[in-house]
Amino acid sequence: MNWLRNNEFTQRPLVAVEDHVYHISELLRVIQRTAPELLRSLTVVCLDRAGPDTDAAVREWCHDYPQIQVASRFADPGGFELFANRVEQLDDNIFRNQNDYCRSIARKIRKRGMLLQDIDLETLEFIPRDRWWETTMLSSTVRGIVGERAPKCAFISNKRGYEATFGAELLAAGHDPRDVLNKYEMERVVVPFLQRYVKKHFPWQMNWKNPAADLQFCSVNSDELEKREVESELDLVLWPAKDQAVELGGRALCPERKSPVQLQVDSNEYESWKTLIESHLDGNEGVDVQTVGQRVAPAGALRAEVTNAAARHIHSLRKRLANPQSIVTIQGQYRLANELSVGIVSSNS
Repeated sequence: MNWLRNNEFTQRPLVAVEDHVYHISELLRVIQRTAPELLRSLTVVCLDRAGPDTDAAVREWCHDYPQIQVASRFADPGGFELFANRVEQLDDNIFRNQNDYCRSIARKIRKRGMLLQDIDLETLEFIPRDRWWETTMLSSTVRGIVGERAPKCAFISNKRGYEATFGAELLAAGHDPRDVLNKYEMERVVVPFLQRYVKKHFPWQMNWKNPAADLQFCSVNSDELEKREVESELDLVLWPAKDQAVELGGRALCPERKSPVQLQVDSNEYESWKTLIESHLDGNEGVDVQTVGQRVAPAGALRAEVTNAAARHIHSLRKRLANPQSIVTIQGQYRLANELSVGIVSSNS
């Protein structure tokens, strides 16, 4: 699973494939203006020909939209060092070989993601020009490569009468002709379509951090398999749950636990885990011992009682961990150990 890694080109929920830089520029402008939250979920694949104009366009996108990723051919690959972890150079073979193309796209998209593809991709040499609509068949191969929890595919076109032209081929490839969106309706149709899809299939947002990078943000699917993937990568993660509850999961928990820890949102334990993880995400010094003690000690407790109550409470949290030293005490502050990777998941609305 490479989507939960930092400092490298990763899988994203939305992958848009286009062969003209000006259409990509238009899509990005509309998203920035009407749905900027989609940018952090987006990879654009530019299939335009390599040259100084394409290089200039990609640099402009990376500068103006710092949350997106871009895959493209480059005339001067060395000119993208500033954006090294957000750009990927496309191999010439993907323009000549169908299998190479489909594998490249499949590597870029998240499980249950959305592949938005222009129908007429002129730069793909393996598609006959008099049968340009056969690009729709490529998406079925991409879905097959992704396999379980395959992405959905939709198409954009500026052609008219496409239902009559290749409606049967779309149905044969498993697509609804109604999923061909009018490229001239970016603001009214295309971007709202993407918004609805992400809201439905990636309803959660996760703020997360590991020792090698700053705070990261990503959209998360709510299915159990994705939760397991996240918990295999992070040491501690808080999830929304039903009935005013949350779940604490992650690989730092005692291995004998077969499921995440259920916590009520009005409990002291939830408040302590939440503040510890938030402090870790924000890079703060931790949570004050006296603050914890005053919250868990009886009303009117003296300072010594407050300190002891805090120690007992934190001991109960440490008992949930495979390594109790994952919660440390430094200069009157409780904090998570620096080597931990943590996250908090919340609604994406």
